[in-house]
Amino acid sequence: MTNQGRTLAGNLYYQDGAKLTMLGKDAVEIARQKTAPGIDYDVTAHWSSQQGLVLKTTPAAVPGSYQGTITWHLSTVPEE
Repeated sequence: MTNQGRTLAGNLYYQDGAKLTMLGKDAVEIARQKTAPGIDYDVTAHWSSQQGLVLKTTPAAVPGSYQGTITWHLSTVPEE
C-alpha cells in the first residue's frame, strides 16, 4: 500500500520452475527440509532465476511508492 492507502494492482506469486502459484489466503509449500534442532536452513539459498517470489502487476497499477509485509509460517509436521 502507499502512504495514502492505495493498493497495488497485482498479485504475489511463487514460481517453482514452470509452475506459477498465486499466493493468497491458502498456504503454499515453498520448501520441505528436515534439519536437526538448532540448525538454520536458508530457503532462498537454493532458488534459481526460475524459482522464487514474483510480483506481477496489472495494467491498472498506478506508479508510486508501495510497501507491504510477507508473513512466513513454519510448520512442523510428522514424517511420512
